[in-house]
Amino acid sequence: HEAALRSRGDYQTGPWWALFRARPAIAPYRVVWPDLAQRLMAVALTRQHELESIPINSCYVAPISGPRRGEALAAWLNSSWLAAVARLSAVPASGGFARFNAQVVSQLPLASTALVDASLSSLARLAAKGERVQEELDAVTAKHLGLSSAAQHALRAVLAHGTSDRR
Repeated sequence: HEAALRSRGDYQTGPWWALFRARPAIAPYRVVWPDLAQRLMAVALTRQHELESIPINSCYVAPISGPRRGEALAAWLNSSWLAAVARLSAVPASGGFARFNAQVVSQLPLASTALVDASLSSLARLAAKGERVQEELDAVTAKHLGLSSAAQHALRAVLAHGTSDRR
């Protein structure tokens, strides 16, 4: 299979038998989200014991430069506003599910100040402990995005409609 492996578009150098595209999955700081879900959901893998976690192939992985930035990005992606925007461009699937692939997530807005916002990383840590933070997370994210009350209402409607069964 050497010729087939060397002819892959993502092969550059090194042993022809090496795993391709594995670097993001083993990066020390990562944000992971499932391809198929009813709503975009992300988790930051930023702690020492999570280094041994390898996301399965039905997830997308974004390597990130540090733990706080990873937590902030996960919180950002878990806001209702980003979930609604992602839902609008995600490929619909059966049972109210959608495909949140890398293209969908890469096209989402990201405020320049979001990844350095300590409140977003703090909210992500609280959520990881099981605390309810959605309302506060949405408020912080709305401020970064400059969302009016009317815009927030419209995005909430997308989420309410987006979970219907599409067959």
